[in-house]
Amino acid sequence: MGVDNVAYIRPIVFACSILFVSSCGAGVDTESKEVLDHLSKNILKATTSYGDRIGYCDKLVTSNDVPKLDREKLSSLNATRENILTAVAFLKFNNYFLCERDERLELTFYLETMESLKRELQVDPSSVEKLQSIISYPSRKELELELDYLKLPEPQRKYFESIIGNKPFDLMKVLELNKLMRE
Repeated sequence: MGVDNVAYIRPIVFACSILFVSSCGAGVDTESKEVLDHLSKNILKATTSYGDRIGYCDKLVTSNDVPKLDREKLSSLNATRENILTAVAFLKFNNYFLCERDERLELTFYLETMESLKRELQVDPSSVEKLQSIISYPSRKELELELDYLKLPEPQRKYFESIIGNKPFDLMKVLELNKLMRE
């Protein structure tokens, strides 16, 4: 999931989880129904925790200081504007992921558990797949950005990581403060 999706992800996740739970298990035996109910409750609980965590991470984005990059240091590292933009964009995505990771992984665990039991529990496969695709997997664009970042020379990556840190931040403010916006 991209950071760009964060603004609307919470209502989508919640709506999908409600649809998911309501579309599961018609006609299963009592024991399977108990397992399904238990797993469904865990999914709803994990969805709520994930939504709360997104709210917390969003607050960090607005409250954290904007990192100022040292032009002389960047010059000594031969960092081009493209290198800087790649690093800042990747770290924006990565830092946000680090903030929400535990809750996302918990929800993914329960979704994958449901996926593994969907036949036994007579779960509508589309409900599992839709929620999994929203939560569990990075987009192609995010993977390409990570690969571009990993192609940067290690000294550049270390510098960016030391200045930016690992907390979520406001990408636009970093671009503005460091005069990286095109006019």
